[in-house]
Amino acid sequence: MEAREKIKKKIEKYPEVNGVGIKEEDNEQIIVVYLSSENKSVREKIPQTIEGIKIKIEVVGEIKPL
Repeated sequence: MEAREKIKKKIEKYPEVNGVGIKEEDNEQIIVVYLSSENKSVREKIPQTIEGIKIKIEVVGEIKPL
């Protein structure tokens, strides 16, 4: 999904961003931004949509490889 790559490039500079994914919600694909911690200033910089696709933010904590 091209929109996913666009938002990823825009926000990957923030250390709180763990990743960007795609999932289905209410029968439509959405982009999910995974944050390691709640950060109001980072949250405000992430748009609610990109190219008409909804963006959802989920705080998941720190992700460590197994």
